[in-house]
Amino acid sequence: MKDKIFGVLQRVGRSFMLPIALLPVAGLLLGIGSSFTNQTMLEAYGLTSVIYEGGVLYTILDIMNQCGSAVFNNLALLFAMGVAIGMAKKEKEVAALIKEARSFGDLSENSEYDEAKNEQGKLYSHIAEVEEILQHAVIVDESSNTDVVAIGCKVTVEGPDGKVMPTPYTIGGSQKSDPMHGIISEESPFGKALIGKKEGETAVVEAPRGNIQYKVLKIER
Repeated sequence: MKDKIFGVLQRVGRSFMLPIALLPVAGLLLGIGSSFTNQTMLEAYGLTSVIYEGGVLYTILDIMNQCGSAVFNNLALLFAMGVAIGMAKKEKEVAALIKEARSFGDLSENSEYDEAKNEQGKLYSHIAEVEEILQHAVIVDESSNTDVVAIGCKVTVEGPDGKVMPTPYTIGGSQKSDPMHGIISEESPFGKALIGKKEGETAVVEAPRGNIQYKVLKIER
């Protein structure tokens, strides 16, 4: 029974590999497409007579470029879809495990049944978490220029002691929060104080010991 549960988890793990497998393909499409539709590169290598705008070859390369860009611009959505698909498949497999465990007899002393039920409980919790993420997911255009702090920005700040903080802070969603590595959630007190601020402005963070002020020195994408 344990071997079957392990097998289920292995198959679910493999479902996460689909978005990852797309990355090298998308990189290849983007690299080739963008290179051979760049007018400067075409002129440098004397390819303007073979590859030119409006031509069949140019159109194919342009489509390759757009496909590669679409994948990289929607990575978060692709990974969320991969997780959801993996969980959906796993749900059916866990149900099958429970059905088989019931056939072993008295459920009150059936460790296989208890193990399968616990696995099902964890699964439903993960499904609910993924559904919550997908319902509130927002695709952020990190290529857009902005002079204010927003999600995806890297912010250099000056601390209350007047010294520049050694590590810039990246503003991310709650799922990507990792303060130890400089990634803070937009929902945290620090993140909320920084959102919307411009370079030179002061962000006030409410803390139990009193308000703490940080000056925004630099905003990067």
